[in-house]
Amino acid sequence: MGVAGPVVGVHGDALIVGGGANFPDGMPWHGGTKRYTDRVHVFVDGAWRAADERLPRETAYGVSVSTDGGVVHVGGRDASTCHRDVYRLRWDRAASRLEVERLPDLPAPVAHAGGALLEGAIYIAGGQETADGSPTRSLYRLGLGREPRTWERLPDMPGPRRGLPVVAAAAGRLHVFSGRDYGPKRGEGEPFEFHDDVLRFDPSQNRWLDPIPIRVDDASRCIMAGAAIASDRSILLLGGADGRALTHSLTLTAERRTEFLENHPGFSRDVLAFDVESGSCRIVATLPEAMRMPVTTTAVRYGNDVVLPSGEISPGRRSVAVLAFRPPIAQDFGLWNWSTLLVYLLLMVWIGVRCSRRIDGTEEFFLAGRRIPWWAAGLSIFGTQLSAITFMGIPQTTYSGDWVRLVGQGMILVVIPIVVFAYLPKFRGLQLATAYEFLERRFGPAARLMAASLFVLLQLGRMGVVLYLPALALAAASGISPTTCILLMGLLSILYTVLGGLEAVIWTDVVQVIVLIGGALLALGLAIEGVGGLDEFLRVGLEHDKFRIVSDDWSMTGTSLPVIVVGFFFLSLIPYTSDQSVIQRYMATRSEAEAARGLWINFAIILPLSLVFFALGTALFAFYAARPELSLPESDNQIVPWFVVQQMPAGLAGLVIAAIFAASMSSLDSSMNSVATVLVCDFYRRARPDADDGAQLRLGRWLTVALGLIGTGTALLLANLDPGSLFDTFNTILGFFGGALAGLFFLAVKCGWATPRGAVLGTLVGAAAVGGLTLAANAENVLVHEFLYGAIGFVVCVVVAGAFARGS
Repeated sequence: MGVAGPVVGVHGDALIVGGGANFPDGMPWHGGTKRYTDRVHVFVDGAWRAADERLPRETAYGVSVSTDGGVVHVGGRDASTCHRDVYRLRWDRAASRLEVERLPDLPAPVAHAGGALLEGAIYIAGGQETADGSPTRSLYRLGLGREPRTWERLPDMPGPRRGLPVVAAAAGRLHVFSGRDYGPKRGEGEPFEFHDDVLRFDPSQNRWLDPIPIRVDDASRCIMAGAAIASDRSILLLGGADGRALTHSLTLTAERRTEFLENHPGFSRDVLAFDVESGSCRIVATLPEAMRMPVTTTAVRYGNDVVLPSGEISPGRRSVAVLAFRPPIAQDFGLWNWSTLLVYLLLMVWIGVRCSRRIDGTEEFFLAGRRIPWWAAGLSIFGTQLSAITFMGIPQTTYSGDWVRLVGQGMILVVIPIVVFAYLPKFRGLQLATAYEFLERRFGPAARLMAASLFVLLQLGRMGVVLYLPALALAAASGISPTTCILLMGLLSILYTVLGGLEAVIWTDVVQVIVLIGGALLALGLAIEGVGGLDEFLRVGLEHDKFRIVSDDWSMTGTSLPVIVVGFFFLSLIPYTSDQSVIQRYMATRSEAEAARGLWINFAIILPLSLVFFALGTALFAFYAARPELSLPESDNQIVPWFVVQQMPAGLAGLVIAAIFAASMSSLDSSMNSVATVLVCDFYRRARPDADDGAQLRLGRWLTVALGLIGTGTALLLANLDPGSLFDTFNTILGFFGGALAGLFFLAVKCGWATPRGAVLGTLVGAAAVGGLTLAANAENVLVHEFLYGAIGFVVCVVVAGAFARGS
């Protein structure tokens, strides 16, 4: 008749289900008694069989965790006591028998808890220690890979106590969803208090982070006693009870309560996806009405499915059904799509080969002979700034939210005139190879070497990310493995960049921008057509307030209008005035006038194309709202490639995926070439002024290969290992310097009073100020929105330099 609270897990190809509790003598409101069992059933070779062996005792409502070494069962209870037992179950396929290995007992009995495996350790959260007691806030950990194995008590959960929580591990953190506590009116008709939030424990910091509310369609949701399964950066939450039916039943007379329980509608049939990065939660599937989603059972991966065996489908009622839910999976990429993608990638290599014929020295390799047409330089600047993360990130933002950031995109219209009239004459007038040579002429060698070193470190940290993050999304949507994505983008970028130098980078950027724009327009057109036309697209967007461009939040920690305007002004100013990968394009044109015309190209296209990307996200929202039967990806970050592969015709899908590849490769090739230029011109040439041009060219090419391999290798490492907080911290520290570097260039270009020592000191203090804000935000003490970090670094740099100049 099925059981609630069973032991559930997978060992090898065996699905193990044992223990649990049910009411064999009748429902409890008819006088039935709950019975516990120690029997075990195993699903193997396509059939169920009863194991001859039994569990060490009759038990239910413990925590089951599947590991490579077997199914670990922790705690549990019977009719009168909660248990401290911990043991591991293995299925010996050759002998067709169940093996039981005892592990260290818990420090205290625990039942109705939640648990998960995280970084080789089992975590147990909440639950109760006595059969009729209240829940706890406790958190325990058992490391499976360490000897001797011992349980350790970790910091208690903040806030209320939690029984029947839903627990999962993702992105290096433990997530504890929902649960219940005995309310303040226990025994007076309100026995429980139900929770609708999620707690997160960070083992690297050994602390709990602030809770996040669980909200679905703008409504709070309690999912106690449900099940969870983690996948990459999201957690699937299956079913759960919200407690409303239980609370209602306690207000009824005995007769009405019996009638209500006999006709109980069951628990939630929704499958939710919780995005661990954004904290958002949405429905990705709903069980058909004819099926019941069980609670008090454990979800496990079995083959390609997520399996929910047995469990409780309404108060007192168990189910013998075994439900299999197949998460949204990528569609096969297909021959036509592969053909389109490979033709595009081969075109990039051909461009590199063609450009290689002209390279006879460093002037050609690093600056393309200073003969790049203005329009090509302008498109290349645009392509360098628009990474694949942006190509997918802007539509994801408007798919999940609104158009508040559009005002910020318009700040480039203010920045470009400033660059053209104030900065460009300085950069072009001296005919330099790198921007940092200008700093030496203004502030001496210390400023040049400091700025060049920071640029190199920033790009090294960036290269792996611009390959890794798009590869994750592409893999989730297309079925191409992350490793394949990274290798294709990384190795081909190295090949054409080392062959053709900056000229190959710029001309491949031109092709990539055209493909990118074409892919975005194609996806937008198909999405709007799928909604039912432009009028329906506008209607849905207006109905859901998707076109809002001014936030209701006017604080400095949210996306208020002042934050967007000031923050994005400086976020645009920073790369156009201090980033060698952009400034190098200014140097590669025939004259200052042509460089200016290239910048005016950006001025002309940035806002219209921003509208395309913003509209694409809203169109995808309207498309899926009109087709609720279609599956959605587990994370909103994957929405663009998911739509492309799932909904576009073969061949066209390959073209748009090629656009995403294009955006990643454009960012990577620019980083490789610009960093090689800086290392040769700002370091090697300065240390070896007598080195001949041929030696410098050979070094530049070898550095390009080495840098590309570092970027590709970093991305592969991230794809195959959990990057953890050290990687996040590394990139956070590197990010301290963007605003301060822009401040340093402003001092060099416009502030004749600035002194060399004051400029260097201002840069360091500006970076430290942003670092302090970042560390405060990581400690859950957000002082200002991160969009303002660049502005703060810039202003502090200039103010400190000014104070130093006056003091001296």
